[in-house]
Amino acid sequence: MSTADIAFIGAGKMAESLIGGAVRAGAFSAARMVISDTDPRRLAEVGERYGVATAPDNVAAAAAADCVVLAVKPQDMDAALSDVSRAGRGEGAVFVSIAAGVKVARIRSALGAECAVFRAMPNLPVTVGEGACVVCGEGGRGDIETVGRLFGSSGVVEFVDEGLMDAFTALSGSGPGFVAAFAESLAAAAEKLGISRRTAERFAVQTVFGAAAMMKAGTPPDGLREMVTSPGGTTAAGLSALERGGFSAAVESALAAARRRAEELSSQGGKK
Repeated sequence: MSTADIAFIGAGKMAESLIGGAVRAGAFSAARMVISDTDPRRLAEVGERYGVATAPDNVAAAAAADCVVLAVKPQDMDAALSDVSRAGRGEGAVFVSIAAGVKVARIRSALGAECAVFRAMPNLPVTVGEGACVVCGEGGRGDIETVGRLFGSSGVVEFVDEGLMDAFTALSGSGPGFVAAFAESLAAAAEKLGISRRTAERFAVQTVFGAAAMMKAGTPPDGLREMVTSPGGTTAAGLSALERGGFSAAVESALAAARRRAEELSSQGGKK
C-alpha cells in the first residue's frame, strides 16, 4: 500500500522549489511526500526544511508513492529509471520527468509498465513561485489533475503535444535569460545617460517587473505598449529606434536559435 502521494527522485534546486511551492499553496501535504538523493547532506537539508520524509534510496522512495517525479539530470536518468523500475510500480502509478530532452517514449520503454508517463519542463522562475511549466504525456483525468496541481502551485502550467516542447524550451525555458539580457542592456544604456549603475539596475529590474505584473494581471502586451505610447512621444521614439536596430527580428532569431539547439539536445536524448 502506498504511504505517500508524491516521491521526488532527486532533491536538487528544482525539486526543492516544487516541494516548497506545493506545500505553501496547500496543493499537497508535506507529510504525504518522500524524497531521495545520492547526496545525504542535501537530502537531510531539504527533508528538514520542508518536513518531508526521506528515503534511503530511489527504490524505496518510488515504492512508497503514487506519483514519482524524476528530478534528476539527463545524464543520470538511466540509473534513476533502473531504480524506479525495480520498485515494481506498475499500472496505476504516475511518472513525471523534469529532465531536459528526455522524451516520454524513452521513459516508458525503460519502465516497461502500463503506467501514466509525463514529461514536464518548468523554468527557473519556479524557484520564486512564478514559473511557467509545460507538460506532455498520457494519463487519465486524475493523473493530469495531479500533475497540473503539482506544477501549477509554483506558477502557470499548460499541457501540450510533445512536438511543441522544444518551442516552449526556447520561449519559457530560455526566455528568462533573454529578459535578463534586456534588463542588463536597459541598465547599461541608462548608465550612459548619467544614472549610477546601482540605480540603473534597480530601476531596470523594477520596470521589467512592473510591466510583467501588469500583463499578468490582464493587460495584453500590445495593450500595455499602446497605453505607454503617445503619438510623437518618448516611447514612440524609442520603439522606432528599437525597430530600426532590428529588435523584433533579433527576438525571432533568438527563439529560433534556442529551439534548434533544443531539438539537437532532444535528438541526443538530453545527454549533453
